[in-house]
Amino acid sequence: MLKYIAQTVEEETKTGIKYMRVDIIVDSADELVTSDGAFRYTFGSRAWVVNARTFYGLNSSGTWVDQKGSE
Repeated sequence: MLKYIAQTVEEETKTGIKYMRVDIIVDSADELVTSDGAFRYTFGSRAWVVNARTFYGLNSSGTWVDQKGSE
């Protein structure tokens, strides 16, 4: 299950692609996606993964990175 906590929408005017910075909660890391169909998640998005009890951050390459142990 994916639940939005916060979101900020930005629209790319040249291509018409809509981007969204999100804070989400998911049950497992397998549920982390980089798009919801209408928007692409952007760099700086954050996710709390409940079963791992850790945060993930979306990096500039579009990859969710486990923040456990990072400073």
